Amino acid sequence: MINLYLKDCGVNFKDRTLLSKLKSLNFEVPSFASYTPDFEWIDSVAKKLKKYKRMIVIGRGGSITGFKAMYTALGVESSKDVYQIDTLDPDLLELVKENTSVKDTVVVVVSKSGNTVDALENMFFFEGYDVLAITENNNGALKQIVDKRDLLWLEHPPIGGRFSSGTECALGPLAFCYSDYKKVFTGMKSMFKKCDPSVGIKKNPALQLAAFFYLVERKGYSNVFMPIYSPFLSGFLELFMQLIHESSGKKGKGLVLFGAEAPESQHHTNQRLFGGKKNVCACFLREKSAHSGAKIKVPRDLRSVKIRNGTLGTSNGVSYSYGLQYEFIGTQKNATKLKIPNSVLTLDARSPAAVGELIALFEYATYYYCKLLGVDPFNQPHVEGSKQISFELRKKHSKLKRDKYC
Repeated sequence: MINLYLKDCGVNFKDRTLLSKLKSLNFEVPSFASYTPDFEWIDSVAKKLKKYKRMIVIGRGGSITGFKAMYTALGVESSKDVYQIDTLDPDLLELVKENTSVKDTVVVVVSKSGNTVDALENMFFFEGYDVLAITENNNGALKQIVDKRDLLWLEHPPIGGRFSSGTECALGPLAFCYSDYKKVFTGMKSMFKKCDPSVGIKKNPALQLAAFFYLVERKGYSNVFMPIYSPFLSGFLELFMQLIHESSGKKGKGLVLFGAEAPESQHHTNQRLFGGKKNVCACFLREKSAHSGAKIKVPRDLRSVKIRNGTLGTSNGVSYSYGLQYEFIGTQKNATKLKIPNSVLTLDARSPAAVGELIALFEYATYYYCKLLGVDPFNQPHVEGSKQISFELRKKHSKLKRDKYC
């Protein structure tokens, strides 16, 4: 279960502009919230992949960020080795090839359009490996390759990559390494119901989070810092960044979301958050530990050692989970004390269902936030420019002289 804490968050949910906006908008159920994957197809593919010990997942943007988030949170329970590739860095590619083999590894290439050039180039590096392609049923390059080579295939639905975590795009690879993968989708559906447009802001967590983002932006905040108090949740940062940036960054609007693992971030970004320019608010992400019984044991001969305004003995008997919680509380309360707007997302337990709930909450919050801003949540008009330039450089490669970037 996911809890959103907004008490004393530093914004006024009775803001007239917000209430007027909510009255004027006609929210619809977005396609990502109504879609159901073809689990029979996914299971049949997963069954064919059982013989492999390792998987290489290749993708860019939404084609891999959803899977990354899920695998970072749940993959610790998997007996399979998974390598995730979202770069052309030759050193990484060589390292992955050294640690895999044609016999025991399957390559999964994900591209909605099928025309993601650098993802296809990654695939060529592993020529000879068996391949599962996840792409639309179109005339894209990847689907052409599927047909030409009779590759194993899953159909990518017509849902934008960053909103496709609840589709074959992410659940397909997850099924290879996590048997309870369907519970992630169950969690997503549960949260989609709670966040449905028919549910008002008082009980709708996604609409509340979206309103928080909208109101802090109106107050002049341009950045949201997300400290993540669990290494197992760190994989969500890139997905959440993509959702916010690619969806809302239009018409000169949209927040910047950045983050880091905490409490390590307290030793660097807290200084910026509390002492720097007042344009950064916070959205904390944390989980309740399943190992609350593990306690700190300070050796007897060291308990009298002085530290701060007490001794090391202060920590003796305190559970590690409470120690981590106190680190979070210290930062969150200091933000509130300094009147820095902040919100808190808490997972009661890092279960498959909770992972699904968290993704669904942020997808819907992104949708509502964009609607409040008056921008299209689903297009990305400024993404293609750099991609086209990169492809033109490839076409001219033999004629180009080496420059300072190469």
